[in-house]
Amino acid sequence: LFCLDAAALEACASLPGGLASGRCIRGTPSILNKFTLPLAFLHLGVDVFWLDFDVFILRDPTQMVLDMAQRRQVDLLVSGSFADDCICSGLVFFRATKVVSDWLLALLSWMYEHVYTHDQQAFSAFLAGRLDEDNATTPERISAQKHFRLYLKPEVPRWALLDPVV
Repeated sequence: LFCLDAAALEACASLPGGLASGRCIRGTPSILNKFTLPLAFLHLGVDVFWLDFDVFILRDPTQMVLDMAQRRQVDLLVSGSFADDCICSGLVFFRATKVVSDWLLALLSWMYEHVYTHDQQAFSAFLAGRLDEDNATTPERISAQKHFRLYLKPEVPRWALLDPVV
């Protein structure tokens, strides 16, 4: 369990086996956790469906998300913003492929070095190398520096919009 504060660590430690079980991992609050934890699971070969804490689900979306990724033949599904042409990284399906994990590692590395950029803006900019399957979004621009272009070397996964209403 990833414990981001003392209260979480204390609660984890009170579970059977406590800290000796090795399941309580001390962490610190950071937007980077949003991408670090999925990256760890991707490296273990586990697909990840990320939902922000302010997302409310009314039914289990698992089968619909897996079916959509299969039908669209994409490795990344990202929700779109309501009434706008940009992505919303509040709902993201990551398929455990080398392309996705390499791309996410490059994004995470860039975000680590550029803490002033909003995570959703960086996520969108890193998708700019390949348009979504419906060509329905406009990627963000965050820098024209040559260093930014160097991070875009990893192949951008095939991706499509995930309708958050479905």
